[in-house]
Amino acid sequence: MGEAPAPEYDQTLSIFFEGTANRIRAWVTQIAEYADGTEALDISDLREPLPEGSQYKMLFDGCGAAFGFSGTIWGTGLEDQCKEVLTRVQQLLERGTLRINALGLSRGGVAVILLAQMLPQDVPVSGLQLNALLFDPVPGNLVSTAWMSPDPLARRCKDISTCQQLCNVLALYPCEPLPALAFHAPVLTTYPKTAHCHAREEVLLGCHQGALLSPQRDLSCRAACLRIQEWLLEVGSPYRPSSSQFQARGVLTPEAVLNEYDSELRKMVKGPARSCHSLDGKAEIVKDPEGAQFVNHHHWHLAKKTGREVPTPPGLFAIRITGRSDLFSGSTREFL
Repeated sequence: MGEAPAPEYDQTLSIFFEGTANRIRAWVTQIAEYADGTEALDISDLREPLPEGSQYKMLFDGCGAAFGFSGTIWGTGLEDQCKEVLTRVQQLLERGTLRINALGLSRGGVAVILLAQMLPQDVPVSGLQLNALLFDPVPGNLVSTAWMSPDPLARRCKDISTCQQLCNVLALYPCEPLPALAFHAPVLTTYPKTAHCHAREEVLLGCHQGALLSPQRDLSCRAACLRIQEWLLEVGSPYRPSSSQFQARGVLTPEAVLNEYDSELRKMVKGPARSCHSLDGKAEIVKDPEGAQFVNHHHWHLAKKTGREVPTPPGLFAIRITGRSDLFSGSTREFL
């Protein structure tokens, strides 16, 4: 696997983009919890001067909530939000090196992709690092007609290979499809061909943002919570659960979620595939437990983490991405 360059940065900026219709301070999804629980100075308001510190954060409402009808239908406003981030990035770079950890849901995930495309490429990764968590990035175009639109988000989001600062990417895709006319096909992007870019794509249980509601709701939400918390700590965001339902106890422990995964695999049946936007249009998310020993990579990871003997490599997963093309070779990737 590619090793990220020197992890010591003078400053860390954690960024949180909510899903399309959601206000981030309304606590609709888990994004609000991660934003609230990240112990950093909030510099979202550009009217305020940049305070002294080393840990910062920015919070953004979904583009539909912030920009109305056009934000809901066309994703209007995502680039404006990214430009606000760039304003702060330039200010922070004047003070020293900077690590950016960006997490986005749905159209918020698309915002993270656009941010990767918009970062100044004249700054080396030793001075500016981007880590990205994409939770079901949905551009809002039909898979079958995206190529017909003069400027569809789907086409623009399929390639972020020019972002030389991209290091640690975790892209999470719930397996359950919505009807095609819901315009909720996710995008599978292309990552940089650099030694330091480590990108992992994992399939989760659940359906779109329904897999990112309260962890008390069901297994899909608990599993997503554990996976995202692990990533936040891995990339250096100072996150501590601000709500008791997000603390590691009761149903929200690796052991408890592992047992739920075991039960889920025993009763799982084959389901419809989920179409995806990709460069060659062949990738899809499938749900087929035949021959699988684990629900997904997270199931296998928790089994290994809790001391079970597990096969390495783990073999076939019940929910997984298929049809990935050789066009995606280059960076260290694992398609799961």
